[in-house]
Amino acid sequence: MLLAMRLLMFLMVVAAVVYGAVSLVRWAGSRGDVMSGTGLQKLSFALLVGLMLYAAVTGGV
Repeated sequence: MLLAMRLLMFLMVVAAVVYGAVSLVRWAGSRGDVMSGTGLQKLSFALLVGLMLYAAVTGGV
């Protein structure tokens, strides 16, 4: 049961990070700077926040 809960939480965090990353890329793309430093920084920040949330929820990576 605990494994199922961890898997569910992990999938929810992954879905949130992917949604956030896609939103950031679309927003950056509408401004024409998808591959600029700013766009990549926002994407990496979103992934870092998702990893921190996952670690906080599950108690580790």
